[in-house]
Amino acid sequence: MSNINNVTLLGRLIRDPEVRFEPTGTTVASFAIAANHHYQSRGGQWKDEAAYVPCSAFDRTAEQLAQKHRGYPVLATGRLRTETWEQDGANPSRLVLIAESVHLILPASKANGAGPNGAVTPDPAEAREAVLF
Repeated sequence: MSNINNVTLLGRLIRDPEVRFEPTGTTVASFAIAANHHYQSRGGQWKDEAAYVPCSAFDRTAEQLAQKHRGYPVLATGRLRTETWEQDGANPSRLVLIAESVHLILPASKANGAGPNGAVTPDPAEAREAVLF
């Protein structure tokens, strides 16, 4: 079974995406998603934990991210890549989600588009019931 590397991540942007243009003409967006998990411990207490996942997107997907902001709920799909670099004689590494698609999740109450020309500006705090567009 080769080429099995598929990730779907639902969470919120933890900072505004940083979009840059490479000399080759490629658009690159760097961003991170916080995926939260709410669970009950063995002692019966409710706890929250968050996974902060660094992400990169390219070309059209990167260009679409330029309009997104911190706190927006998103659904990202793509693949994992291990990035390594040299630092002080060591070779640290990290997993990065290479996003092939990123969709903004809209609250159900605003999914029908209420703004001018159908434009919707979601409130990031209202992402409980969501509709994918």
